[in-house]
Amino acid sequence: MNTLARIGLWFGSMLLSVAAFSVAFSMVFNAGGALILVFRFTMIFVFPVWCLYLPVVLFFKDAEQQRGRVILLSATLVGPVSVLLWSIGTSFQLLSSLRRSWVNAQRCISL
Repeated sequence: MNTLARIGLWFGSMLLSVAAFSVAFSMVFNAGGALILVFRFTMIFVFPVWCLYLPVVLFFKDAEQQRGRVILLSATLVGPVSVLLWSIGTSFQLLSSLRRSWVNAQRCISL
């Protein structure tokens, strides 16, 4: 497999995983009309992480048999997992912010 084919596989697996994540997210959260928005938002966060993974794709010149499957599986999971971790972190920040706002509101009411 030459370098250009590996880069094409890298890019194709990125698009496939982002599309699968976007469809699954839209189905789970019943956001069918926002599929393109979810896809764009996911691409914003997936592409930089995916570019960090490109040297690994270029390093394995003979990605055959078991190693090829491992590379493809890990490349397919890197983007959605990073977006999931980012969204969990953001959720914790949001909950912390809401809690602080609630405490401040309670203090203002009690005065």
